[in-house]
Amino acid sequence: MPPKGSKKAATAKKGLKADEAVEGALLQGLTLTMKQARVIHRRESKLNGDILVEELVVEGAQPGTVVRRMRFMSNLELEQTEVRLVIHPDGRAVADKDYLPYQCLQGMLLSLPLFPTRSAEEVAKEPMEILIVGLAGGMLPRYLRNTLPATNIDCVELDPAVADIAKEYFDLSADKGITVHVADGVDFVAAAPEDWYDLTLMDVNACDENDKILEAPPRPFITPEFINAWARTTRPGGVAAMNVLCSDPALFNTILLRIRDAFGGPVSFLKDHAEDADENYVVYVCKPVPGKPLEAPTSERVRAKLRLLEQQAPSLKQFNLSKRTAEQFNQFDPDAFP
Repeated sequence: MPPKGSKKAATAKKGLKADEAVEGALLQGLTLTMKQARVIHRRESKLNGDILVEELVVEGAQPGTVVRRMRFMSNLELEQTEVRLVIHPDGRAVADKDYLPYQCLQGMLLSLPLFPTRSAEEVAKEPMEILIVGLAGGMLPRYLRNTLPATNIDCVELDPAVADIAKEYFDLSADKGITVHVADGVDFVAAAPEDWYDLTLMDVNACDENDKILEAPPRPFITPEFINAWARTTRPGGVAAMNVLCSDPALFNTILLRIRDAFGGPVSFLKDHAEDADENYVVYVCKPVPGKPLEAPTSERVRAKLRLLEQQAPSLKQFNLSKRTAEQFNQFDPDAFP
């Protein structure tokens, strides 16, 4: 799920072809930093309408740097995913596996130093089962699998057209450690084995224009029933995270209370301080190991473990998570939250 950014729910004009609609939107200021764009694929989706894949040459980057993006025709202003293309030794253009755009996705990586019973070296090198609900182009699972090569990752995507595009145009099928399940995320989590996943990440956009308060996740993902199922499939000693775009402090407080009660561990969150994303949070929770007290993570302890983790996985340094933790990381206190 990309950041909220300048989302304006733009709708393509009827009668325009896909490439004309996108190019017209670009010319009107949709992507001001781009100097060249072309639509390379268009596919119909029963769930999301027409889906476009575009390639763009990025200004200000190394000459010839190309990114590939996915957009829905129903909302051209919102990027669904982005990959940076690099040339493989055999001449193919493939996704750069170290590239992870969007601060909300980068914020998900802060779940890694939150493991209460794993050292930084164990997080980086030991086998781990990961669940990611919400696929788009597979940016997050691709990065995690490349950074933590001992992991097995289950991805859940509701729209089969999105899953197919991720494999065909965003280079996701090349990794055997990533399994894509086309299913409803709520149903998948409800049926998942108990205490199975070490890391569970919820990155689902509501896509409901009628919901003016909660843009992510969809309402079924914040019910007590779902959150209890999410906690059940997360292993003791594991970590869970969710991207939340919520403009109602009372509802946000309720979501965090439900997560705390279901998991039984301390809840924390990263608040995006960007002016255009003041309602964007990444929420984290640790699931305690029975019989072992679990301290609430502090910014100082998280940053200390993050530094050790960056020594094991140097690509993490590019996201400047230590600075974000110092400025944006908060422990959840239901009495203090407005």
